[in-house]
Amino acid sequence: MSDTDLSADRNFDDLAERFSRRIHNSLKGRIRVAVVQRDLRETIPGLGENSATDKLRILDAGGGPGGFAVLLAEQGHDLVYCDISGKMLALAREQARQAGVEESVRFYQEPVQTLLEKDRDFQVILFHAVLEWLAKPREVLDQIISVMPGGARLSLLFYNERSIVFRNLLRGNFYRATSSDQRGHEGSLTPSHPLDPDDVKGWLQAHPVSICCESGVRTFYDYGERNRLDQRTPEQIIEMEKRFSRQSPYRDLARYYHIIIQKNRGPR
Repeated sequence: MSDTDLSADRNFDDLAERFSRRIHNSLKGRIRVAVVQRDLRETIPGLGENSATDKLRILDAGGGPGGFAVLLAEQGHDLVYCDISGKMLALAREQARQAGVEESVRFYQEPVQTLLEKDRDFQVILFHAVLEWLAKPREVLDQIISVMPGGARLSLLFYNERSIVFRNLLRGNFYRATSSDQRGHEGSLTPSHPLDPDDVKGWLQAHPVSICCESGVRTFYDYGERNRLDQRTPEQIIEMEKRFSRQSPYRDLARYYHIIIQKNRGPR
């Protein structure tokens, strides 16, 4: 992996505070955590609330403000966190400190591509909202899966290109909706490479993996009428999001798409 390849990937130093405030520390972030955490608990042995399984070795790659790393460290798991943004890493470290688990997480300011060249023995890898910001998303996904040991799980969350098209249709922006280029502009929180779930699942077919779970994150919240949704409690909204997150067509148009895969074990 060359330096040129890595330098083309999005670094969130300039947007760390804004991203954390508008996404992670908002109802949008609470919806994401609720849906993804449910998927992890129901799909990955050892992550359930009442699981007696020994602690897992988990990599949170491109972990942003560190919410999931902290949650899993609080459960007693062995966490490795990496992000290319020094400001994101600082936010994650502070969150871990406030939760009293800073000593349970190892922090690295580097991309997953280089970290996996020297450390590969993870039972679970979280790769949340990173793929869509990479210059070469398929190559990085291929690298991650290729080094995963048999039986390991990958939690893959990415920005759904269909949600951009659907939003623009609802707003009457027909030119934008039919454009072949759905990338966000520089400085935007819309990613540079939004992805179609069918394309990503097609990439996965090249590997010996099985899909364990598929969910949509924010199936309706981003599209709803604010004056009506504001009359509902966050708990009511989250419950409805979870209820419809695995149902098509709502899942297929959600802002984010979540897939959990398991690397197949080779013949003994």
